[in-house]
Amino acid sequence: MKAPREITCPMGKFDLCGQLVIEKERYARLEEEFQKIVRNPQGEERFREYFTVLLGMIEHSFHLYALLDISRYEFEKIEEVRKVYFFQRRNNVDFWIFFETDEWEAEDKVYDFYERMLSMFPKYDIGIKLLRLWGRKPEDLLPYGGVKLLGK
Repeated sequence: MKAPREITCPMGKFDLCGQLVIEKERYARLEEEFQKIVRNPQGEERFREYFTVLLGMIEHSFHLYALLDISRYEFEKIEEVRKVYFFQRRNNVDFWIFFETDEWEAEDKVYDFYERMLSMFPKYDIGIKLLRLWGRKPEDLLPYGGVKLLGK
């Protein structure tokens, strides 16, 4: 038997295999539910609604992972960026981007990427906040709930 081929996005450098395994498990459970519904015609509409919601959740998950992976890839290319954290709630994603000092050219690069992000992911309300550390730690400035996307 041939080993499964890894599925990746070359631009964002992210692996889809893990997500596909999770979704396959969900699909198996959904198929069992479908078999029960087939025996009960009144449940067919309920199944359609459930399946529509599930597909929406899957689409949302893939878009979020793509947004985060592409963002990490783009922020890594800007060497002045020290750390990046994100906050996510439903379709709102806020990035907190930390520089050590004034880095005007690097900040312009962040804003250029931000414009591209907005056009690539129109279903998300994306915000950015640029901060300067001036010797402080990012963790001292972050509110609760930030997830590190980039940095040591």
